[in-house]
Amino acid sequence: MTMEISPTRYAHSDGHTDVCYSSDGKYILTCGTDSDVRKWCNIEDDDPQALGTKNLNAIALVSMKDKIYVSGDDNKVAIYSLSELAHEGILRRASAPITCLSLSTNGNLVASGGCDFAINVTETESHKDSVFNGHTAPILSVVIDPKGEFLASSSCDGSVRVWEISSCQQVQSWTNCFASSNDFHASSTLARMSWQPRDGKVLAVPSGETIKLYQRGNWSEIMTLRNPAITKPFSIASFSPCGRLLVATSGDGTWSLFDVASNFKLISTEKNPRGAVVTGLAWKPKERSLAFCNFEGDLGILTVTLADEDPKPVVEIDEQVVAENGIEDGITSDFDMDDFDDKLIEERVASRMSAVSGSVATGQIVPKVEASFSMQEAFQPSACPVHLQRRFMVYNNVGIVISVVDDVDTSTIDVEFHNISVHHNFSLPNIFEHTICTLTEEVLVLSGPRQDSTDSSKVVVQLLQGADVSREWMVDLLPGEEAVCVAAGLGFVAVGTNEGAVRLFSTGGMQRDVLSIGGKIVSMSAHGKQLMVVYHAGLGTDTIQNYGYVVYSIRDNTIRFAKRPQHLTVPPGCTLRWIGFTDEGNPSFLDSDGKIHAISYNNVAYVLTDTERHGEKSSSSHYFLIGVNETEMKFRAILCKGAYYPPIAPRPIMGEILIQAPICEGESAKGKLEEEYVRTKRAAYSSKHICPSTGMPKDDDYSIISTVKSFNTTLLRLFAMACVADMDTKAYDIYKLMTAPEWRVKARQYAHSKNKNRLLERLEDFVEQPDSEEETDIIEESQEIEPRFKIVSQHNSTESFSKSTEPIEPMRVSKLKKPFSSHRSFEMFSSPVQGGGNPFKKNAPKPPLSETLLSKYSNSEELDVTRSDSPDSMDVSNMSSKHMSDFSEASQETNAAPSAVIPKQTEAESAKENASGLNDFKKWFENNKTKLQAEHPGLKLAELKKEAIKVFKSESKAGGKKRGPADKADAPAPKKMAMKKLDAFLFKKQVKEPEPAAEENTQFEAEPVQTDSLDNTLVSDTPEI
Repeated sequence: MTMEISPTRYAHSDGHTDVCYSSDGKYILTCGTDSDVRKWCNIEDDDPQALGTKNLNAIALVSMKDKIYVSGDDNKVAIYSLSELAHEGILRRASAPITCLSLSTNGNLVASGGCDFAINVTETESHKDSVFNGHTAPILSVVIDPKGEFLASSSCDGSVRVWEISSCQQVQSWTNCFASSNDFHASSTLARMSWQPRDGKVLAVPSGETIKLYQRGNWSEIMTLRNPAITKPFSIASFSPCGRLLVATSGDGTWSLFDVASNFKLISTEKNPRGAVVTGLAWKPKERSLAFCNFEGDLGILTVTLADEDPKPVVEIDEQVVAENGIEDGITSDFDMDDFDDKLIEERVASRMSAVSGSVATGQIVPKVEASFSMQEAFQPSACPVHLQRRFMVYNNVGIVISVVDDVDTSTIDVEFHNISVHHNFSLPNIFEHTICTLTEEVLVLSGPRQDSTDSSKVVVQLLQGADVSREWMVDLLPGEEAVCVAAGLGFVAVGTNEGAVRLFSTGGMQRDVLSIGGKIVSMSAHGKQLMVVYHAGLGTDTIQNYGYVVYSIRDNTIRFAKRPQHLTVPPGCTLRWIGFTDEGNPSFLDSDGKIHAISYNNVAYVLTDTERHGEKSSSSHYFLIGVNETEMKFRAILCKGAYYPPIAPRPIMGEILIQAPICEGESAKGKLEEEYVRTKRAAYSSKHICPSTGMPKDDDYSIISTVKSFNTTLLRLFAMACVADMDTKAYDIYKLMTAPEWRVKARQYAHSKNKNRLLERLEDFVEQPDSEEETDIIEESQEIEPRFKIVSQHNSTESFSKSTEPIEPMRVSKLKKPFSSHRSFEMFSSPVQGGGNPFKKNAPKPPLSETLLSKYSNSEELDVTRSDSPDSMDVSNMSSKHMSDFSEASQETNAAPSAVIPKQTEAESAKENASGLNDFKKWFENNKTKLQAEHPGLKLAELKKEAIKVFKSESKAGGKKRGPADKADAPAPKKMAMKKLDAFLFKKQVKEPEPAAEENTQFEAEPVQTDSLDNTLVSDTPEI
């Protein structure tokens, strides 16, 4: 047996709030300090009917049949009609605020108590009043027993008294039951008592941190109930309508559930959200659920589930057979069907059935089991419930459509566009009582249910583009056919019907096709030329809906499956709240638990985020979803405070919220990095696979590169954290996730700096074998697209960063230029590895710079694994200070560049000059590539480029020739400035005395630039940002 507390929602302003059910259980009634009485259809009702009581504070209310009795600080008990919420009169007046009310079982008596210390029992028909005096402080609660003989009351004086209603005499009193006070609002407990249903044999009284049970008649204490989990006194105790359960709440917001059948055993304890104090609760008639209000003005539902609860047999009885056998009175007279004792009902029904003649037993009285499963009804995405008088028929990326029903039952539809420069807002009368709608740039589609069983739905389409004289067309569905949802895409309109079919129309009104769906339609959505239909694929279980979905590609002449019919995974106990497409064209949906799911192009379902766990919202607020963007990892929604659906006034504002992947331990530094990894991976993957049928252009390559680089940077920082924590296996796993060789080189360099020799051996043995198409795609993005956008960097400072280097071999490591500095960053450089010497030893012999080239993967790029804005800055900064001290010694080794005055250049000039020299080499390499391949047949492309650079430089030294024989005659002469700059990059020359006839050479020799960066640039085609 368990208790389940639903998320609470806003009902009234902060302060004392009370709640009750209508006698038929159809409505929830609440009142609060805002002086309003509200009538709710259910907890998700975002437009409850409200009644202003003109009280400064409505404190208590009860309801019976079509009457509502409300009391407050206006010193009276007012009567209102339930159906119209109209004032009907005053039951009684008092000299002080009335704080509590209670109704008799038959509704003939109303008991009330207030701050005048008196208790009154008033007859509802004659308004005859009986007064009970004896308490010496304001009354906290009153309750009439089920038989109407006794009245129990509690007061701020700490006492509980029992009165005989007929004689107005006190029959029992208990003092010091709880802490006393002198004011109702200052009391530490409400001391609300409860009689056991039907016979009232037991009275449950909250008494401090216990609940005491008293026997009716002799009023002796028979039991004391406790819950060790509570820290404040019990405030409310209440028996369920069936009498099997006893629920109690305490001042710390703790719920306690006792099982009466097992001698009042404590079987469940739950904590109220945020520990809010419950100020009122009411059981729903004939059910094991209750509504409650707390001091914060929120409304919630608590449901009790029994562990042994199974579907009960429901007996179908043929009335004629029953009448012939004379058992009608026998079945119904012995017990009341309101009696909720299921076992007793089964026994009595079985005993009556055994007395029935053989003809009845052979099939005319048939017991059967009814499933408790309820299939979700069809709904329109991004729309508010139909029962609301003022609601959004649709709120999407194009605009909003509002339905307003006036008091005279006249309805209008208002259409507003987000971009009024494209379309103008307009209104139209809702003549056909449309309830479902969709809006695109091309059309406005309206439809609704049929008026009766013989009628059919009408579909009305307003054309928003084109020069048609008649910009509206309408069609009647077949007799008995009803539209349950509509959708519109590029060039088509789809109407889902109650017969499990989808009717397709062109935007101009041409009937195209009728698609057969494999079940009852739940919802539809369109995006571009795609149409998604969600339907019931079969009967589910008592907790799991059995959804299926299919995606069609609607072309001008063909209709194909974009995704074949398959199961839609929804968590147990959840239903769908929204379906649609992401901006990239992937199907997505929102379940009732607040989780946003997306289905990739290869049919893998992901949980993108849990909107209920976003830190910026309260537990009683919810997001009204409008759209999802996987590339930017954001979702568009409206935050509804205390509700599931937004009000139409004031007009809500749509916001973009960053998607937070539902990662465990998300508050830790490691968790934040892992969440960023999951998010950036999904973004990079989605950027690659934008569905062409959506009409949405793919992201530019620069955006994709930024995402891929962020993805690999996050992995490198995770790799560093794993190395610091001596988690080599985890570091190896992270290394395998990196998608580009240059990032793996950086990881190996970092592992070497930490003396992770065994890890380095594993990393060197790793051979990349992508095991998924998704991983291959990300690798392709990082290896092929990213180099096209790397910018040639110029080092325009006199501080030299050059170091004598040799081309590093694959799977080797390089040493650092300098140790971690105050800004916690370090740079990685390649080092000589030939000759058997230690490349990290101080004063190691260095070959001449003219004989060395940088490898493709040894860019002198500063790698910041501990930037201050990263979530792991504190952890890695500790790492850098504690474990990176070995870098300082190695970093003292520098190779000073020739001292020369370098003229200051702008970034644009530097990039232009360097690019000019690079283009000359590229043209020379293309013209001589065949010759070089013939001379070196065994070399790969990267190695061939290295050899080409050597040849290119030797030819340049010999005669300044930068072009091969094939292009010497016809190639245009390069610009002098570009030649000078290229020479400056390719040669490390000593400054000589300028000759009078070669003035430009004097300027050239005054600008020596390191050859290392260009060598690396030429090898890799494009230097790294």
